[in-house]
Amino acid sequence: MWNIGAELGAAVCIVWGSAVILVSSLGYLQLWRHYSKRNAHSPHETKEEAPHVTIIRPVKGLDPGLYDCLVSTFRQTYPNDRLTVHFCIDSRNDLALPVLERLLEDFPKAHARIFIEEADPVLQANNGTALGPNPKIRSMSRAYREAQGDIIWIVDCNVWVAKGVCGRMVDTLLGRGKGTRPQKLVHQIPLVVDTDILSAPETHHLLNANLSDVQVASTSTRATETRNLHNSSTYATKGGRLEEMFMSTAHAKFYTAINTVLIAPCLVGKSNMFRRSHLNALTGDKGIDYFSHNICEDHLIGDLLWKQPVPASLMKGKTKNWGHHALVFGDLAVQPMAHMGVGEYVARRVRWLRVRKYTVPAATAVEPTTESFFCSLMLSYGFTSHSFMRSTFGIPQTWTAFAITWLLSVSTWALIDWTLYQRLHSAVSIEVDENTPNFARAAGKGADKRPLSEWIAAWVGREALAFPVWFWAIFGGATVTWRGKKFWVDIVLHRSAKEGGRATSATTNHLLAALGQVDEAYTSDPPHLPDPTRPLVLPYLVPSSTLNSDSFNAFRITTFHLTSTSKDAKTQSYTEPQYFPYHYGSTKRRRSDSESSSEAADISHTTARGAASAKPKSKRRRGDPTMRSDGETPKDSVSPRLSNGSSNGLSPSRSKVTNGHANGKTERNGSGSRNGAVTSRPLSPKWFGHDREEVARVLIQSLTDLGYHTSATALSRESGFELEGPTVAAFRSSVLDGDWQNAEALLFGGSLSDSGGGVEINNGGGKAVAQPDWDYRNTQTFSGLKLADGANKNEMLFGLRQQKYLELLEKGDLGSALMVLRQELTPLHQDTSRLHHLSSLMMCSSEGLKAQAGWDGASGTSRNHLLTELSKSISPSVMIPEHRLAVLIDKVKDNWTHNCLYHNTTDSPSLYVDHQCDRASFPTKMRHELTDHGDEVWHLAFSNDGTKLATASKDKQVFIYDVANNFSPLAQLEEHEAGVSYLAWSPDDTKIITCTRGPDNMARVWDVQDGTVLQHIHEFTQPVSSAAWAPNGETFVLSSHDSNRGLSVWDTEDNQLFKWEDNKQAMRPYDISLSPDGRWLVVLLTSTIIVYDYVTREKLNEWNFDDVQMTSVSISADSRKMLVSMNKNILHLMAIDTGELLQRFDGAKQMTNMIRSAFGGANQNFVISGDEDSRIRIWRKTGPLVETLEAHRGGCVNAVAWHPKDPNIFASAGDDHKVRIWSI
Repeated sequence: MWNIGAELGAAVCIVWGSAVILVSSLGYLQLWRHYSKRNAHSPHETKEEAPHVTIIRPVKGLDPGLYDCLVSTFRQTYPNDRLTVHFCIDSRNDLALPVLERLLEDFPKAHARIFIEEADPVLQANNGTALGPNPKIRSMSRAYREAQGDIIWIVDCNVWVAKGVCGRMVDTLLGRGKGTRPQKLVHQIPLVVDTDILSAPETHHLLNANLSDVQVASTSTRATETRNLHNSSTYATKGGRLEEMFMSTAHAKFYTAINTVLIAPCLVGKSNMFRRSHLNALTGDKGIDYFSHNICEDHLIGDLLWKQPVPASLMKGKTKNWGHHALVFGDLAVQPMAHMGVGEYVARRVRWLRVRKYTVPAATAVEPTTESFFCSLMLSYGFTSHSFMRSTFGIPQTWTAFAITWLLSVSTWALIDWTLYQRLHSAVSIEVDENTPNFARAAGKGADKRPLSEWIAAWVGREALAFPVWFWAIFGGATVTWRGKKFWVDIVLHRSAKEGGRATSATTNHLLAALGQVDEAYTSDPPHLPDPTRPLVLPYLVPSSTLNSDSFNAFRITTFHLTSTSKDAKTQSYTEPQYFPYHYGSTKRRRSDSESSSEAADISHTTARGAASAKPKSKRRRGDPTMRSDGETPKDSVSPRLSNGSSNGLSPSRSKVTNGHANGKTERNGSGSRNGAVTSRPLSPKWFGHDREEVARVLIQSLTDLGYHTSATALSRESGFELEGPTVAAFRSSVLDGDWQNAEALLFGGSLSDSGGGVEINNGGGKAVAQPDWDYRNTQTFSGLKLADGANKNEMLFGLRQQKYLELLEKGDLGSALMVLRQELTPLHQDTSRLHHLSSLMMCSSEGLKAQAGWDGASGTSRNHLLTELSKSISPSVMIPEHRLAVLIDKVKDNWTHNCLYHNTTDSPSLYVDHQCDRASFPTKMRHELTDHGDEVWHLAFSNDGTKLATASKDKQVFIYDVANNFSPLAQLEEHEAGVSYLAWSPDDTKIITCTRGPDNMARVWDVQDGTVLQHIHEFTQPVSSAAWAPNGETFVLSSHDSNRGLSVWDTEDNQLFKWEDNKQAMRPYDISLSPDGRWLVVLLTSTIIVYDYVTREKLNEWNFDDVQMTSVSISADSRKMLVSMNKNILHLMAIDTGELLQRFDGAKQMTNMIRSAFGGANQNFVISGDEDSRIRIWRKTGPLVETLEAHRGGCVNAVAWHPKDPNIFASAGDDHKVRIWSI
């Protein structure tokens, strides 16, 4: 009997294992087949054929790569007027709101709206009970109700999709294409990519801030599930690798296989498209609201559409049946993930397994047996225990044979998964362009490439955790935390509450007060059970509370928690958590009766920004290493002291230059106190016509800047003048130490106090920033420093608080940073775009923060820079602007060089003599003549590093010369079939683009090193007029007189990435120029200048000029100005952003020919142009004509180019077939 049972068990294991392998193989083959080539564009993306699509994107918090994911919605190659985008959030407090607003600003022409759940009047009807508790459905409800058109595409906020996905999904849904039929629902395979971008603050750090005295009621799944997890780097950050591995191997195979054979509905809610009319017909016009009592709404929508027949009203007489579901093969819903902990991965898998055990119980029950480890165990047992297998394959029934068989099976499984992983992450099937984020690109070409050892570790770890995670999910409980709320999941409704310390469970109404108190309005109602008239849709979800009424009352008394819910559950049953100002002390110390009323007056002043509360004279300090005891002095100075006013008991006493003994009564520096100085005779108040006090104070400051502190002190003592008074010195110290509360009080007036009520920060180096060492027990009030005329107080306050905000972000204290952003910066009503930019920085890493903000951190020079900016708004009589003598000397030198006609060097003039350059130091001599061309030379350009010079000619040749080797020829590019009118060096000088006239009409990309052609771009029917490389060196812009391809972007793989079109006029540019920073693209048409935003491709400005023809344009090195040549002898310097005429250069000679002018010389202080009279003219950028050189014999000087590194060299090209090199 035992042998029969063992034989039968072994046979079952073999059969089941074989079935798993068969299904897995089907998924693998389908994936390999469909993800090995790029999808074709939808042929139905025209306005006439495209149905209207509403994209609904529910958003919750700052997910990794949120902007990149959401912006992919706007970049769909689908008719813009047939596409509507609805973003959904549940609260105005959601950190993603500024990102959504920024998207709407960046794409003003898109039809996009933001829907906020708490502002939905329909949803808030009946005291908020209009819908069930599903937070995602509640968020999307209004967006669905107000959708345009019939097709709904729901895409999760953390998903990126390629630009052609919308068209292909619509085609699949509607059954467009040969041999296809309409589908009820279409969806995509999800693919997780673990990246190194910052993890979403709202889900990991923001509401779980490291505040020991602040009790946090988290609204985040990740914060709740991981608060007490280990903090090792692998455990804390490698969960994303496990999720990536699961989605790219086991999930991808079985998801694809099931959706191939279509034996059951199987989909995830990352990217699903269906018809609104279809869902409404099946739900009695309730739409997605029908599922508001249920979790896993995406699966339930698919299940309902799958199982129910299509209503006859939708078939409209058609006999072609609709398919159940369709997977849009080739496209991927890419989800970036960053810094997810292993515990977070486990919690995520547990959550959805607990949901799936009620939605797909059979599949969930057998899931462990489909995993490689478990399935290999079954196969190994079958092969080593079944007599037929042992005799056929000669396998002994031993543990060694069992282990070897298992190891071979697992290794084979791993090898298959490795190849599948490589295929999916190769991005072969994804449409990649310059807007594709790195995480969606191929591994190693943007996305991180996984070493084999790391991949094996992740694969083994994922497989090893599969069964324990499944076991805990099935048998370890029935609660899940999702979108910041905790729910029971079951086939009937439950609620979990704590009453009197006892956990209870009872069937009750679905809507509960958010803090666990049963609303009196519902206690007498009958239980809310599933409606027997509607299809059974499971599981239900119910909020599960974690706080009792006592904790709620304590919250209201102390207000020290970060989250709150309305006390009156009758009116707000599902209110989002509100954020309150918080304090570091958890209790307030009461004053004893013996404390005098005067002591009560010592309580510090409460600031308008609400960050500090009233505090007693002495207070309990936190046991935190960053907090100092009262009166503690620092050990190190953050930065050298620039002040040298002496202290009156208020200013810091360390590292400062003191000048005399100030009495603390006067605020005007050097206002008459001689500090006991003894002079031999009275001195005149004037010194060579200048105020003696001003000169002395400037000298004291300069000596300090030079490091001569003793001399500065001596000068102060002898002259009797102070550089700064004690309040100014205290203000300077507060800014440099990061004591923002006292800095504000000293600057604008208020009380000096301990900063315990504000936000304390570090200096960026791990040490606590010391406070000034005055006595905090004697709080004093000041009226503020005298400000300069026209000073903007709000702007100054914004600067101080912005610095505090950035330092908090750098430190990782996102909770405090959010408070500063909301309560201190926003009320100042500064430029909204600045606030949005600051809020977007919360998604950045520390290094990304510095790069995006243009800021070098608390330990850098940022505080000194802030002090410098603030000092400009403080009266100079109180606080001399920093480095005043150096600034005055700079102005003198600038005036010298401005008035020096031939100044052409970056060297600073000497102070010993007045500066004047001689004409002999200016490049006016012809030093080399290059005669290799046999016809007119039309263009020339130095390489970016200045080592080479390239010339282009009507003779179809391009020569490259070695500048350092006496301009000897290096290469000759001679495959052109017509005259070469333009050339452009790549940023790294390894490639060069040449543009030819007709009949060649071609652009070629050459390898400079070996002189071979890398690309032939021959799609033009008219001459290619010019070219410009993007700063990345991977893409470039071509302009042509071919109106069908007048202006287009190409990459180095021969792909046309974008083409501009203008309905008002033909795009036939004469010249183009791309700014060095990659922001502006300037295009010259016949009589028009157009400026495009090169990043967004949008037209920014257009200026028309009557009766003139444009010829050439150059952009300055600072990307702010453009030099435009026109016929009728016009040469203008203009502002790129406004089109303002900055300078006119008189004397140019240009009427009928194409002449290219340029910037040049030291700091691009000169403008140079050829002329039709064979001359070269050089002007200073300020307008004066410097030189007119007889350059070429007969004909035009077609082009000039100044050496980018040596200001004493420039080159010219003429109709006389020659290139001439000019120098001193």
